[in-house]
Amino acid sequence: MAKKTIPAGEYAQLLLGTDPLCYRPACRRSLIVVTDGLRQKDFQVAHIRDELPPKDASSDIGWRYWPAEDLSQDERNRSDNLILLCTPCHQLVDKREPRRFTVELLHDWKAAAESSTLVGQPGVFERLDVEEVADELTRLLLEHPQVELSLPSLPALAVDDGLAFASRSTLLFGREKEVAALRDFFGFPTSLAWWVISGGAGIGKSRLALEVCLDLEESWAKGFVDRDDEAALIGFVPEQPTVFVVDYASARAPWLASLLLDLVKRSTEEWPPVRVLVLERQAVGAPWYATATRQDRHHQSQQIMMARYAEPFELVGFDRPRMRSLLRAAMPSEASKSSIEQVVDRAFELDPAGSPLFGLIAKLESSDPELEGAGRDSVLRALVSRRLAQRTETSTAFHATSMVATAVGGLSVRDDLGRFEISDLAVDAQSLNRLPNDQLAEALAGMVPDILGELWILEELADASRQEVAAAAISAAWRHGPHRFASFVERAARDHPSHSHLTALLDVDPGSHLDEWFELAAGLVPLLRDPQSPNVLSVLAKIEEEGYKHGNFNAQLTAQFHVGNLWLQKDVGRALSCYLEVTSLSERTDDLYWKCMTNAGVAHQIAGDSREAERCWTEVIESGEASDESRACCLNNRADLHDDAGAHDASVSDRTTVLNLEETTHNRRFIALARRAKTLRGLGKFDSAQADIEGILGTNDIAPEQKNAARLLRAEWALDDGDRSRAQDELRAIVLSTRNFDSVATSAEELLAAHFG
Repeated sequence: MAKKTIPAGEYAQLLLGTDPLCYRPACRRSLIVVTDGLRQKDFQVAHIRDELPPKDASSDIGWRYWPAEDLSQDERNRSDNLILLCTPCHQLVDKREPRRFTVELLHDWKAAAESSTLVGQPGVFERLDVEEVADELTRLLLEHPQVELSLPSLPALAVDDGLAFASRSTLLFGREKEVAALRDFFGFPTSLAWWVISGGAGIGKSRLALEVCLDLEESWAKGFVDRDDEAALIGFVPEQPTVFVVDYASARAPWLASLLLDLVKRSTEEWPPVRVLVLERQAVGAPWYATATRQDRHHQSQQIMMARYAEPFELVGFDRPRMRSLLRAAMPSEASKSSIEQVVDRAFELDPAGSPLFGLIAKLESSDPELEGAGRDSVLRALVSRRLAQRTETSTAFHATSMVATAVGGLSVRDDLGRFEISDLAVDAQSLNRLPNDQLAEALAGMVPDILGELWILEELADASRQEVAAAAISAAWRHGPHRFASFVERAARDHPSHSHLTALLDVDPGSHLDEWFELAAGLVPLLRDPQSPNVLSVLAKIEEEGYKHGNFNAQLTAQFHVGNLWLQKDVGRALSCYLEVTSLSERTDDLYWKCMTNAGVAHQIAGDSREAERCWTEVIESGEASDESRACCLNNRADLHDDAGAHDASVSDRTTVLNLEETTHNRRFIALARRAKTLRGLGKFDSAQADIEGILGTNDIAPEQKNAARLLRAEWALDDGDRSRAQDELRAIVLSTRNFDSVATSAEELLAAHFG
C-alpha cells in the first residue's frame, strides 16, 4: 500500500511544536491556520543573514548579506540562520524597512521564539522520521522566494556619458508609433501574450522597453528578467498584471522556450494579464527564434505561436527630422541650427541606418576633440579609451571581470561569483569580494552599449601587450556560459564583421561544450556577409582544425552550406558548387542535405533553369528522409513553377499536399492557402478560393499580419466583383488594425481613398 501524503500544515505543526507564532515579538500572529478542519502553514522562512547579495550592491534590500566571506552559502541556509515570519512581517523585515532590523535583533527574536518550541530543541530531527518527511521539510524551509522584477539602472560609479540606455540621458524621441503599439500589446484582451521587438545595434530596443514599462500604472509588476530569476519563473502564477522583458534572447533561447510553453499550458482566463516582451537583434529566421518557439516540435510550437501577439516588430533607424529632434534636445540650448545640422550629418556618416545611439555618439564627438575620428570604429575606439581612462579601479581583477561581464551580457553578484575564476590571473570570487561594492557593481555590469563592449574586447585581443588578459577573460566567459558568450560573439560579428581579430573569439577550449562551439563557429559565416572575406576563410580553417581533431565534419559541411548562401545573390555558379560539395559529402538522412537541395533549386531558378529547379525540389518532395518543413518549402516553390507554366491543377495539388503535412510551420501553410486561393479564383472556383481565405482567418497560429494580407486579397476580389460594401468593410478592418505589414496597410489606405473617397 502506498504511503499517505501528509499535508504541509501537519509537517509545519511538527516543526513548530506547541507555539506556532510569528517570531517577531510585536506580531506573534499564528503561523498555522485551520481551514475546513485542516491545518495549513501560513508562514515564510526568512534568513537572518541574507541568503543572496542584493542586485545593486549598495541597496537596502539584502544589506544583511555583507560581509560576503564570513558565511558560505550552505551556512546561510542552516537552521541557526533561519527564522519563521508571517508574510507581512517577512515583507517588512526584508523589503519595506530592512535597515531597521539588524542581525543581532533577529537573533534575539529567534532565541526568544524557540525557547518553548519543538523547532528550537536539540535533536528534534532525530525524533522525526527524516526519510519520510525530508522532502517536505526541505520545501518548507527553503521555499523559493517570489520573483522580484526591477528596471535597469546604472551602477553608482559607472561612467555615464549618456550612451547606456539605462542612463535615460534624453527623452524618448521619435517612437510614438512604437509606444502606441506596445500599449496595444499590454492592453490586448487575453491573459497571456508574447511579442518580439527586433532591430540592430543602438536602434533603441532596450530603451523603448524601459520607457513603456515606466509608463505603466503602478498596478503592474514590470521589469527586465534577471538570469538569477529564470528558474523561478517556471511555475510562476501572477497576482497582478505583469510584464517580463527578456533582453539578449539569443543567449536564453532554451529557457525562453520552456517559459513560454509553461505559461501557455498553465495560463487561464482568470489570470491577470501577463506579457512577455522579447528583445533581440534579429527574429524570424534566426536560430534562437526557432529554438524559443520549439519549431522542431510541431504541437508545442503551435501552442506557443497561438499566444504570440503579432509578427516580430522591427525597429528601424531615424529619418533626418527625427534625428534632428533627438539632437536638438540632447545638445546645449545655445547650439545653433547649423551646428545641429552638422551633428545630424555626422550621425548619418557614422551610421547610414540612423540609429539613435550614433546620433548621441555624434553629439559627444562634436563637443570633445579627443573623440574625433574619420570612421565609425575610430570614434568607438576613442570612446572606449575615454571610458577606460575614467575608471576609478584598474586592478587586473576589476579589468578582467569587466571583460567577462561584457562577454556574457553582465554578471550577477548572486550566484555567478561563487563559481567565478579566470585562470592564471589570480582572479576569483575572493579577489572580487575585496572590491568596494560600487566598484564591484561597475565591473559586473561590463561595458555597454554592446557595440562599445564588443570593440573593446576585440581591441584587447589585437594588442600583444594586453591580449593575455583578454584571452583568459573570453575563455572564462565561455566556461561560465557558452550560450551567453556565443550570443556576444554573434553580436560582435554583426557589428564588426571585418575586424582583424574577430575570429580570435573562437580561440577557446570547447571542453565539454564541443557541439555548442561547432554551432557557434558555423553560425558566424552568414553574419560575415562576404564569402571572400578573410574572416570567412579563418572561420572555415578553425572549424576544419577542430573537426579533424575531434572527428566532427558536420560543422564543416554546415559552414560550406552557409558560404553557398552568401554566394547565392552574387554568383549562382559558385553557390551551386558549394551545395554540390555538401550534398556529395553528407548523408541523405541529414536535414542539411535537403536544405542544400532546396537552395540548389533556388539557385537554378535564379539562373533561369526551371527544369533543374523542379528536379531539385522534386527530389526533396519525393524523398522519405526530408522533413515536412523542407518538403513544404519545395512544394510551394514547385507550385509557383506550375502556375508560371499554366499547369494550375498541378499547382493546386502541390499546395494541397502542403496542407496535409503534419509537421509544418504556420508560414508554409499561409503561403499554401493564400496562393492556392489565387489559383482557384483564376480557375473560376470562387467558393473554394473564398474557403481558403476563411481557412487563413480561422487558423489560430497564423499571424494577424498574414490574416490582414488575406483580407486585402478578399477586398480586391470584392472590388472586381462589384461588391463595394464588402470591399469597404474589409479595407476598413485592415486600416483600423494595429498589426499590419506596411505594404498591406498602405495598399488598403490607397484602395479606400481611390474607391471610397
